[in-house]
Amino acid sequence: MREVSRDYFKEVIEELKEAFPDMTIEEGKGLWTLFANREMTLPSGRKISASFRAWGEVIAEVCGKGTSYLTFYCAHLEDDGRKFESIVRKKLEERGWKFEDVITHCSKCGKEIGRFEPFAWHIRTGEVLCMQCLVEVNNHE
Repeated sequence: MREVSRDYFKEVIEELKEAFPDMTIEEGKGLWTLFANREMTLPSGRKISASFRAWGEVIAEVCGKGTSYLTFYCAHLEDDGRKFESIVRKKLEERGWKFEDVITHCSKCGKEIGRFEPFAWHIRTGEVLCMQCLVEVNNHE
């Protein structure tokens, strides 16, 4: 993990190490599923959010066991990620964490983009586009 990232995530890493001193890979997958596309408020009151990959790196650092961000990336597609999400969420909420979904809408059609749906930022306009609108825009450019 890069030093800049380590500084940004220092409090999160410390909190996770306290909450999960012997984190299992299954718990890590539950955490990735919980953290993806969410904004969290830590017990200190600090708000934090990050990319899918960054969360994988944070969790791999806490979990150890030879894991990398890829061990946890897209864990919501696996039974362990979905199964353990509620377990780890409860544990963190008991410690004072709060979770908010980040709701994103397509700038072109207005469709709400689901938590795990792919979307893109148009490189020239900065608009958020759902995949259907991205294809349409790319076909016309």
